[in-house]
Amino acid sequence: MKFWLVQILIVSNVLCISAMGQSSENPFGSATLDSVSLKGDIYYLPESASSLPDFSSLTPVGSIYTRVLDIPTRSFTAGFPGVTDRFEWFAIRYTGVFNVDMEGDYAFRLVSDDGSRLLIDGKMIIDNDGIHATRSVSGDVYLASGQHSIEVDYFQGPRQEIALQLFWTPPGGSEEISEPIYVPRPPEGEDGMGHSQATGSSQGVEPSHDTGPSASGCKWCPEDLTGLDLTGTWSCDDGGIYYITQQGHIIWWSAERSATEPTWSNAARGILSNCVLTLEYSDVPKGNAAGYGTLVLEVLSNDEMAAREKPQSYSGSHWQRV
Repeated sequence: MKFWLVQILIVSNVLCISAMGQSSENPFGSATLDSVSLKGDIYYLPESASSLPDFSSLTPVGSIYTRVLDIPTRSFTAGFPGVTDRFEWFAIRYTGVFNVDMEGDYAFRLVSDDGSRLLIDGKMIIDNDGIHATRSVSGDVYLASGQHSIEVDYFQGPRQEIALQLFWTPPGGSEEISEPIYVPRPPEGEDGMGHSQATGSSQGVEPSHDTGPSASGCKWCPEDLTGLDLTGTWSCDDGGIYYITQQGHIIWWSAERSATEPTWSNAARGILSNCVLTLEYSDVPKGNAAGYGTLVLEVLSNDEMAAREKPQSYSGSHWQRV
């Protein structure tokens, strides 16, 4: 199978798994943990609220997770399944870290009903606050290559129309819904945010005891990954051969137990952050396995990786370059 076909399969499977982000449960996100996303903390507001609150004085009632903010003007009365039935007089603070490979001027546009604002690296880029009908405000910022923090604050006053969309225009590109490469959050226990739980035949994610000497990130290469290149052919203790390509912070792989009569074959896409590789994988119909879920690997060197977290059904724990 040619690699570009494998990439298409990977994208398709990732999109299916990523339904937890902008899901049918709720337009604002899902209560299902997702480490590679925006985390939205939900707060109650008094009925007299007319602007975004001082979040530091409030306690969140729960959290949701999403990878895109794309809610055109619509009616909203369902509340937040799994969190609260509140559908008016609430606020959400979305936070995350994303990676930029191309430095340059980025234009952003924030659409909301009612108020919203956008901060990048703690700097206010867009202020669209206040009670108002759907309104669009734009702003721009120069971003160097590397990691940047993002915060999107939103509040809904009286029922029942809502809107919240974040667009961006990368350097030399055209405007589109913002969907940057989010940097994975640390596993639960490091900051309490956790990783997404696998579903289907994966039965959820469990910690691996074969984690190598490091449990908190890279100890041997700089933040910009200089000197780290995972591209090549790898073997694993599950008996499989893994074909890996690294494109900056993005990792693609295809793997199979046997090229002629595989009992399993899978594809994955992942993100490198501080030498921790967080992947979403799915078995493809070249074999009998039908699992999917999240893998968290520790990159120990250019030639070795070990599992930190994996679904119970995933047998691989240790990878070495062939």
